[in-house]
This record gives sequence, C-alpha cells and structure tokens, in this order.
Amino acid sequence: MSLAWPLVLLAAAVPAPAYRTHNDRLTVAPYASPAEWQRRAAYLKEHILASSGLLPMPEKTPLRAQIFDERKRDDYSVAKVEFESLPGFSVTGNLYTPAGRGPFPAVLLPHGHWTYGRLENTEVSSPWTGARACGG
Repeated sequence: MSLAWPLVLLAAAVPAPAYRTHNDRLTVAPYASPAEWQRRAAYLKEHILASSGLLPMPEKTPLRAQIFDERKRDDYSVAKVEFESLPGFSVTGNLYTPAGRGPFPAVLLPHGHWTYGRLENTEVSSPWTGARACGG
C-alpha cells in the first residue's frame, strides 16, 4: 500500500501561504495625525535597531576615516575610502561623487567580504544590482 495518496490529499487541503515578492505593491495606511505617524515611526525604528543588534546602541568610537587615491573623471570622481566601523574593524570601499558645485548626493560602495573582495562580480555581490533594481 502506498502512502503517497494521503499526502497528496493533505497537501491539497492546506492552502499555500501568501508570500510577498518584489512585484507586490504596498498600500500605505493613512495616519490620522502627525502624532499617530510619529508613534508608528518610533515603533519601526526600535524594531529595526533591535533586529540589527543595535539595542542598546554600541558606544560611539572614532571612525578614523581616510579618503585617498581619488581619480577624477569628466562628470564624477571616485576615491578609495577606509573607516573603522568598530575599533580594529576596517570597512573599505569606493566613494563616487558628482563633479561640479554641490551639494550633491554621493554613493559609498563598501567592498564586502567576497572571495575576490572589491573585484568580485557576481549577481549576488555586484554593487550595481540594487541600482539596477531601482531603475539606475
């Protein structure tokens, strides 16, 4: 006797959960007042910090930031950067800034801990993956 058919019936009886995807559209709830939104914003901030392991917040330490080896292009420049996110823990990356008089936004691309560091170029590690997803 096969046990496959009871499992098929059981699977058909249980509705599949509705998962969110990147194609879903979020309907933002209207807030009756600025005070109501501020309560919600405080709740969200606390939960994001807790989920990130940042409650309580760690002690602030010097960043020891360095910007060096800047290369100027026609419409932007790119520089190498390094700072300490925690004492003795360096974060390295590239800082892209538009040319001209600002103020302008800048883009900081940390290199991450990939096999080939900043030279890694896979779909998962590519720093431009997020920019492409946002229409960049």
